[in-house]
Amino acid sequence: MAAAAPSPQNQDPESSFARILRMLGKESPIIIVLGALAKAADIFNFIRKLSDVDLSVPYIRAGVVVIIVLIHAACGVVFYRQAVRKLHWRRPLIAGCIAIVLAGFLWRTIRLVNEHLPVPPPRPGIAEVERIWTQQLFDTQTDTGTSGGFGTVQTGHGVPDVWTSAQALNAILRGRYCSGRAAEIKKAFAYIDGQEMTSATGGSGWVTHPSYKWPRTEISAWIALAYLAGLRSGDIWDASEASRIRDRVIKLLTEIAGRQNSTTGGGWGPTTLMLPNSDRTYSTVLALWGLVEGRRTKPVADIVGTRFDGNIRNGIAALLRIPHDIGWVARLGSSETHRGLAAQGLYVLSLAADDPQLFKAIDLEDFKSLRQAFLAALVSTPEAYQTLERTSGDDQTLKLPDGSNIQEPFYATFFPFPWSLALLREQWLPHRQQTKASELASQLEQQVRTTEAIAYFRKVDTYELAENLIGLESGDEK
Repeated sequence: MAAAAPSPQNQDPESSFARILRMLGKESPIIIVLGALAKAADIFNFIRKLSDVDLSVPYIRAGVVVIIVLIHAACGVVFYRQAVRKLHWRRPLIAGCIAIVLAGFLWRTIRLVNEHLPVPPPRPGIAEVERIWTQQLFDTQTDTGTSGGFGTVQTGHGVPDVWTSAQALNAILRGRYCSGRAAEIKKAFAYIDGQEMTSATGGSGWVTHPSYKWPRTEISAWIALAYLAGLRSGDIWDASEASRIRDRVIKLLTEIAGRQNSTTGGGWGPTTLMLPNSDRTYSTVLALWGLVEGRRTKPVADIVGTRFDGNIRNGIAALLRIPHDIGWVARLGSSETHRGLAAQGLYVLSLAADDPQLFKAIDLEDFKSLRQAFLAALVSTPEAYQTLERTSGDDQTLKLPDGSNIQEPFYATFFPFPWSLALLREQWLPHRQQTKASELASQLEQQVRTTEAIAYFRKVDTYELAENLIGLESGDEK
């Protein structure tokens, strides 16, 4: 007769416990995996060093944590299905213990993730960006022999250039970081003055290349603006030097005013030529800017008074006759428009609008309408005014009366960002609209604080860095 099987009630509890241990032993690989996960974050630093992925980006950090949570959850499910579910002895208790262990592993792993992943670097403030960019400009200044000009590129030792040097000086002198650097600034001005030439074709000034013979209006205007910015700063020249610089600026402004095209009624061209087809928008904007700033800057303003008011008034009228869309054309007859050129032109007109007497009555109303349209366009398409946007002006080659061309390049590049920012900071709107303009200006300036923008502006040409710094400095309290 066969012996009766032992009842469950009589079953030795130690045998059940032993079976549990044996089953856990079979599942030991899973337990090993769980233990390894607790240390998984230790390899994140190593991975980060081998990878180009920026693990400081917040959404990547969050993604890593989510992945760790999912791995733990998946291991918990597998362990439950393979081990706990097969046990009928105090299953809830065992499941609870497993959950506690997994939670402990998860807590430790997340802590390790946060310890090992890099902390996002703090974004620099606007003042710090200005300081960095100012130093980058000084770093391009050459110091070979008697030269103190600024190079055209930031990498290597670029050849000094007058146009670039004038723009760099404008950016430096309009900012808050020129104090204590008078010697370097004076050396740059000495370089510029040493490059002035008298042209056989008429007039004196500066050319864009030694082989060219036509002095450029834009260079003269940028140089006059740089001298005026230096006088306003009060940090560069002492009283005896300032009187000499004042006379130097007045001479420059007189020459610029003398280049105004009488055949077209008020525009300026890139050279001393005054032909029906020689006016260029960029030349007119810069010449007008120089004359307006001269009228506003002591001690130059004390001498010139209203001497150039007629030139300014006619120059404003010439700009407002240019066909306008969202952008402005670089020359009459062109169909290509430029937002950056429009923004710079409207900024200069806004400076002139501080004295409405400089406008003809109808021109003042036209200007206000254009400025309102610009703000509306900026609100509707802010992406068109980003820091990386730019357009190059179409061919501005001049034709001589005999039908031949001046064989010199007349191209220019226009940047919407700096001049849009400068224009938005001008106090020219009713309170409610000015609030909106200030909000837009804040949104624009935040672009330069990103890691991508900081890296980008380490590589751009010097003149692009200078123009963007001028726009950024437009909100500084001087």
